[in-house]
Amino acid sequence: MPDITKTFKAVHRAIKAAASAVNPGEYQAAGTQVQCPHCRHREFNESPNLGGGVNLACRKCYLVLWFAQKPNAL
Repeated sequence: MPDITKTFKAVHRAIKAAASAVNPGEYQAAGTQVQCPHCRHREFNESPNLGGGVNLACRKCYLVLWFAQKPNAL
């Protein structure tokens, strides 16, 4: 069982590293830097929203913020 746990942890680290390389991380909306309202972290992963907007998921606590228009990457 410990080998499976190590594998899952390695896959999680790889996904996290890939997301960091693809997404810029920090964003600005309406002239203000986007900050997670839960943990105050400022780095996010971006994904499209089915409604036409953009979702930003906090890289620390994974809270998802929805935006009607894409925020500017910093």
